[in-house]
Amino acid sequence: MLAGNKELSGKTLAQHLKGWTPGSPLWYSKLATDRLIFDNIQSMIDPDYRSSFARYERRMKKNFGQTFWWGPGDSAPKRGPRLPQ
Repeated sequence: MLAGNKELSGKTLAQHLKGWTPGSPLWYSKLATDRLIFDNIQSMIDPDYRSSFARYERRMKKNFGQTFWWGPGDSAPKRGPRLPQ
């Protein structure tokens, strides 16, 4: 399906929903809304969602040396956060 000059995919639709949902960019709730709501929406409408999440994680690791405490597509974190002592 085309929208203007861009192809509308499940991933694009999920990104638009996320961008236009009121309150979604609030710093104190962003991680929870991303993982519990928007990742689930993307997984429902994007048939290639697992590889999309894996590419994002690889890119963050390569570009910033960053790993995820609560990774994209996970329903809950695998461990508690590492806090400095």
